[in-house]
Amino acid sequence: MQRLLHMARSGEPAAAPDDTTSLRQEVQRGIAALRSLVEPCERLAYALEGMSEGGDFEKLLGWRSPYARSAQARDRFACRDKRVCETVERFFASDRSPAGSFASKLARYESGPWQRYSSEETCPHMAGSREAAFWEILRLHPKALRRRYVQDILKMARR
Repeated sequence: MQRLLHMARSGEPAAAPDDTTSLRQEVQRGIAALRSLVEPCERLAYALEGMSEGGDFEKLLGWRSPYARSAQARDRFACRDKRVCETVERFFASDRSPAGSFASKLARYESGPWQRYSSEETCPHMAGSREAAFWEILRLHPKALRRRYVQDILKMARR
């Protein structure tokens, strides 16, 4: 870490770690140096160490609640919500209550065919079919949605 600080101060280009010193060891030394500086750096060192082991940096720093969704989960839910909107628009737009019809059909699919096909790697249904859309939605989050939640998703999409 001291070598890296020296290079940063002097403007010297950073050299790649040599064969005997892996990048992981360099990071561990940097974390140890951070811990020795001051109290706030201890927290940063903890977050960096956790992140190097696959943790969520923002949660480890305390910027987000430990119960908050990860970025991957947020992306999955956003993709699912987009797919819900597309499915409702394509297959349920003419129904009196599109959100209610969608929710009841999805629940029926979840309790029947989804039980058989949930472990499949690829969609077993014909591309473009309602069942294929349901399979993709449940693949992103394996729980059927209630009518009210579908209505909320549709409202958010209209904004």
